[in-house]
Amino acid sequence: MNDRKNTLSAISLFSGAGGMDLGFERAGFDVHWSNDLDGTACETYQTNF
Repeated sequence: MNDRKNTLSAISLFSGAGGMDLGFERAGFDVHWSNDLDGTACETYQTNF
């Protein structure tokens, strides 16, 4: 039997601080990958997640 959870998958482009990703996670999505070109936004994202 397959014991894997039935979750939705997502990637995040132009993630910023991660607000949208937080919403996706709370809605049941599994965010597999995210990116942003802004260094400060990436640092904030890493702090938040």
